[in-house]
Amino acid sequence: MHQYHSEKKEVVVVGGGIAGLTVASLLGREGYSVTVIEKGKKLGGRAQTKEKGGFYFNQGAHSFYLSGPGPGKEILAELDVVYHGKSVNREKQELYFTNQFSFFPNNLSRLLEIKGLSSQAQQEIGNFLGSLGMLDAKQWTGISLSDWMESSGYHEQTRQIIEAIVRLGTYSTAVERIDTGFVMKLMNTLIDVWYLDGGWQTLIDGLEKAARKVHVKMMNGMKVTSIQKTSSGYDIYLADRQAIHAEYVVLTTDPITSSKLIDSEGKYLQQLADQVEPIYVACLDVALHKLPDSTREFVLGVESPLYYSVHSSAAKLAPENGELIHLMKYLLPEKVNKPQEIRQELEAFFTLIQPGWQEELVSTQYLPQMPVAYDLISANRGGLSGRPSVKVEGLPNLFIAGDWVGDEGQLAQASFASARQVVRAIVSNDQSF
Repeated sequence: MHQYHSEKKEVVVVGGGIAGLTVASLLGREGYSVTVIEKGKKLGGRAQTKEKGGFYFNQGAHSFYLSGPGPGKEILAELDVVYHGKSVNREKQELYFTNQFSFFPNNLSRLLEIKGLSSQAQQEIGNFLGSLGMLDAKQWTGISLSDWMESSGYHEQTRQIIEAIVRLGTYSTAVERIDTGFVMKLMNTLIDVWYLDGGWQTLIDGLEKAARKVHVKMMNGMKVTSIQKTSSGYDIYLADRQAIHAEYVVLTTDPITSSKLIDSEGKYLQQLADQVEPIYVACLDVALHKLPDSTREFVLGVESPLYYSVHSSAAKLAPENGELIHLMKYLLPEKVNKPQEIRQELEAFFTLIQPGWQEELVSTQYLPQMPVAYDLISANRGGLSGRPSVKVEGLPNLFIAGDWVGDEGQLAQASFASARQVVRAIVSNDQSF
C-alpha cells in the first residue's frame, strides 16, 4: 500500500538516468510532487540507445542481469516497465588464449579442452570453480583479488583465466584493488544475462512512462548550477538563473558533478568524489550486413583485456540479415590511453575473429573512454559495505543514488538498489513526523 500525502512535498531529482527515473517513479507513486532535471536533451544518460538505419546502438556492450544481486527486475515489474530480450548462448562462448580459440569453461569437460592450458592450471581452475559454492565471501572481504590469488599460489595461467572471468562480470581490470569478497559472491551466483530488444532505451522509455503516469515533471536540457540549503529545504539554481525550491533533493549525477553542486557545507560529497575509482572501457560498436563467420558469437580475450560479442544474435538490434557487434577493451584506470591505437587494436581483434568484416561494414560507433561505473568495489574500503550511504552526511533531506552508492549490487543493479533505498529513507522520514 502506498502512503499518499495530503500535502504533497516537493522533491527535485537531478539526473534523468536509470537511478533518477527510478527514484522519480517510485516517489510519484507515494504521492510526492517530483521534478526531474536532466542537462541533456534526452533522458537516459549512459542507457540511451541510438537508432541508425535499423541498427540500435547502445553506448557500448550493455547486458541486463535477470538474476544475481540487485533488485532491477523486481523494480521494473513493480513499475510495469515492459522489455524483451534473450539470454546469451553459453554453448557458443569462446576464449582467445595462447593465440588459439577454445570454448569458455562453462563445465569441467570444456575446461579440459582449453588449448594451451597447463595441467596445473586445469586442476587449479577446476578446484576453484568446484569450490565456489563452499567459499565464504565474507572471509575475503577487504582483500584484493591480486592479493588473494598471490596467497593461493596460483599458476600464472590460472590467474589469467580468473582475471578474464572477473573482467567479464565486473568490467574492471583493477585486480590489485577490486574486492575479493564481492567477486566471490558474484561468481557464486548463477547470472542470467539478457541482451534487450531495441537496446536499453526500452528501459528508459518504460521508466519515463511510469514517471509521467504519476505526474512527474521532466525538465530536459536544463543544467543545475548550484544547490543552496535553506531553513525549509533547498533552492536549486538553473543555468537560466531560475530557482526551484524543494523539501528534498536527490542527486543521481556522477560523484564529481554532485560534489560541485553543493555549497561549502557539502564537504562530505567532496570526500566521496576524491576517493572514487571509475571503471572505463573503450567501445567499438559495428553494424554489418552479415557476419563472415556466423558461428563466432562471443570471444573473450585472456592475455589481452578484449571482448567481442554479437548482441544481435540474441536481441532485435539490427534489420533482417544485419548484425550488430560490440567490441571492447577494458581499460586500466591509471594508464594514459591513446584512442586511435586502441581502435586499431580492437579492429585487429575483430579481423582475427571475423576476417573480411570490412566488406560487410554498414557503420560504426567508437567511444574511446566510456564510463561503465563511477566507482569500483574496492577492497581498501571494505567491499560493498564501504560504499557511501544514500544519505549525505551533514545535509538533511539531501540524498545520492547511482552505481557508486549503497551496499547492494553493481552497475545498473546498484542504481536500482540505491534508488529504492532513497525512496524508503524519504518515506520513512516523513512517517516519523
